[in-house]
Amino acid sequence: MPHTVLVVEDNANIRRFIRTTLDLEGYRVLEASTVQDGLDVARREQPDLVLLDLALPDGTGWDFLQSIRARPAPRSPRIAILTASADHGMADRSLAAGAIDFITKPISAGELIAHVRRALDADREAP
Repeated sequence: MPHTVLVVEDNANIRRFIRTTLDLEGYRVLEASTVQDGLDVARREQPDLVLLDLALPDGTGWDFLQSIRARPAPRSPRIAILTASADHGMADRSLAAGAIDFITKPISAGELIAHVRRALDADREAP
């Protein structure tokens, strides 16, 4: 069974790029464009990985992280931040909040695949 990746990103072009890239690699890709839609999809579908933008129309990626970690699920997804900001403070804050990776945009298809593979292969501790 293929890994499931949820993309929480408000930019339709970026979502399309990620979907196309990951579809070609055999991943099952789900999409959401807001924090709330992302939380709903994550709770319903139990993805293996969430690629999460920090700037969303109804909140921030940190809101998503806090909410997903506050309501334990049978299986908590790994979360990788995907953002246009290369600010080291944001990277530190994201990792401290429970993200396992901090990926800056723009990103090539090859880099995206490498990050996703690494995130899915990473050993993780219980949240």
